[in-house]
Amino acid sequence: MLVASGLYVRRWSYEIFLITHISLAVLVIVGCWHHVDLEFQRQFGYEMWLYAACAVWFFDRLVRVLRILKAGVRRAKVANISDGFVRVDVEGIRWGAMPGRHVFVYFPTLSPLRPWENHPFSLLPTEMLRLSKRSIGAKNGDLAAGLEDNDVEKHETTVRTRTALDGNTTAGLTLFIRKSTGMTKYLKANDSLLTLLDGPYSSSQTKSVLRCDRLLLIGGGIGITGLLPWVDSHSNAKLCWSVKKTAECLVQAVDGVLSRVSEKDVRVGQRLDIGALLSQEVHSGWAKIGVVACGPGGLCDDVRAAVVAAGKKDKAIFELEVEAYSW
Repeated sequence: MLVASGLYVRRWSYEIFLITHISLAVLVIVGCWHHVDLEFQRQFGYEMWLYAACAVWFFDRLVRVLRILKAGVRRAKVANISDGFVRVDVEGIRWGAMPGRHVFVYFPTLSPLRPWENHPFSLLPTEMLRLSKRSIGAKNGDLAAGLEDNDVEKHETTVRTRTALDGNTTAGLTLFIRKSTGMTKYLKANDSLLTLLDGPYSSSQTKSVLRCDRLLLIGGGIGITGLLPWVDSHSNAKLCWSVKKTAECLVQAVDGVLSRVSEKDVRVGQRLDIGALLSQEVHSGWAKIGVVACGPGGLCDDVRAAVVAAGKKDKAIFELEVEAYSW
């Protein structure tokens, strides 16, 4: 079990890891039961430990089934936003926009031989992506009929309005998924894909981070999905996000949310200098800085190392939350 649980095995084939892990766990429990039953004839109460282990496992599976039933059988709309990325919209879900949460998603019809396959994804409320901007140019004649040109100053105003689309509802769940070697490689445009949802689950503790004077959000690639819910949760947040050229479609897909972020550093095809970002925040005079990182394992390791180094060198206090994509 220890060998099959290694990071390289999980990255190579998560399903092999999962099936091997469950199968070996069952074999261990069955072997222990026969040992307790045949060797000791249940004389010393060792079977109680096996009852407890089985109870925990069955309770976990039961709760997952109940969560799926609570969410109900759903039909998702899948749209290709590039060759390697898709957007999945599930209507009718009202889970809110709290940060630090994920959901396990099943697409049973994608791989009929493995209908149990599921993967965790950061979730976004669809309403968050529906923000639109309108630029209204108003001349003085439009503002006040009958007034002279010198009575009202010419100006141009930018107005942000929330638009209620798709049946005037704010319900809905949106996932951005990067296609990989498992279940996700079969995702393609579909207007009614059978979908089961197990969640939402909390990925991290958010209270200590949200109490900081300053919130620095650092993301890479598809990790933006784990950062956007934090944008509306703190009044003093800065977003720093780097994406590869091949993932530039993500920038366009979340442009509505990015337009609401007053402080942001979005880089396409360029890496972020994590140390310089932290130094800038420290020199700005913030006493307590919350740092949230979401993205590939390498980026998250760099953020951890930079925060530790900054914490040792500077007087500022750091609170760090990391959501690494390293299943």
